[in-house]
Amino acid sequence: MDIENIGFINGDIMKCKMQIFISSTYTDMLEERKATVQAVLNANHIPAGMKLFKAGNESQLQTIFRWIDECDLFLLLLGGRYGSIEPTSKKSYIQLEYEYALKNNIPVFAIVLSDRYLL
Repeated sequence: MDIENIGFINGDIMKCKMQIFISSTYTDMLEERKATVQAVLNANHIPAGMKLFKAGNESQLQTIFRWIDECDLFLLLLGGRYGSIEPTSKKSYIQLEYEYALKNNIPVFAIVLSDRYLL
């Protein structure tokens, strides 16, 4: 049993599956998202994320927030783009997702790709 898959319920050791929300810009991070999803699956966890939705309107944002609420961890992939802008807040969707996860005490793990990698 992998150590990262162990949890405790009522003092008993249990094998846990975590649902992990993967947030990133889309078109520039296709390969990185694919590798991240595969890594999550290889660790026997459940990937979830924005790629299931098209960035565009408030109801979609609310749907994304519900998905984040159901996740155990928020994984943020940062590259060279800010991302699609949500019209009301003038912030990117990934920034709104990140802020929402923080506000709701969902653990956040970030991977920042260096400029050297992006060139």
